[in-house]
Amino acid sequence: RPLCVALRPLPERPVSALVLRATCADGTFRAAAPGVWEAPTLAGARSASVPTLGRSLQSHHEARRRRLERMPPRPMPALHVSVRFGLAGGGGHDGAGGPLVLVDMDPEGSAAALKDRLAAIWDVPAAFQELLVGASVLHNSARLAAQLSPPGEGGCGGGSAAGELEVTMILCTNRVFEDLDHADASVRLQAVHDLARLGPRGGEAAVSALGGALEDEVALVRLAAASALARAAGPSGTPTHGAATATAAARADHGDRGVRQAALAALALLFDRS
Repeated sequence: RPLCVALRPLPERPVSALVLRATCADGTFRAAAPGVWEAPTLAGARSASVPTLGRSLQSHHEARRRRLERMPPRPMPALHVSVRFGLAGGGGHDGAGGPLVLVDMDPEGSAAALKDRLAAIWDVPAAFQELLVGASVLHNSARLAAQLSPPGEGGCGGGSAAGELEVTMILCTNRVFEDLDHADASVRLQAVHDLARLGPRGGEAAVSALGGALEDEVALVRLAAASALARAAGPSGTPTHGAATATAAARADHGDRGVRQAALAALALLFDRS
């Protein structure tokens, strides 16, 4: 009769120290030490060396591991993320009343990847986005799936249903304004480009910041600021357009020739947009 052997490794024991349990048609027996495993009470039962069985077990698991490695990874279900465009005001955040968008994200994806998706949807550069899950700020390296609340728990997680994450996006300009004073001209130039892409949504604060960039010591930054100022002004007749015109006109008679040229270029662009 065939002999069925089940092997179970003991914790922190070498392979030779296995607990063996064999079942024949007539009974069950075990041996817990290395050596020859026998069934003396059963006539005609087979004998097997414990180390030999251990090596066979290792070979079996190694072959199974290789088969699993060759299998293609199983795709994970998408994480549904609902993002509301909130507003920053006073000392807190208000996410009520803003537009809402639903996106499907990789659960292993990061908050930075979500910002890139939102930048394409709302045309808001990632540099201006601050993501909130509940009252907690979601940093760029944070894993999205880790923000879900465990089932049946509240906490600071943003999960409202299985596999769904609720996020609020706040428009935050402070970081970009700080970059306009950076020692590296390339950082200042990128900040100007970001403000140009943001457009009139930056408000009069962005207009004032770009006015300062018209006086940058680097000509490339000054010319970029002139173009960005015209884009940040918005339509003619709006408060931001008036503020942009006044900002550029105030520098039209600046003592530095480069600043005057940038201010006049901004005024020309503002006039074309009127």
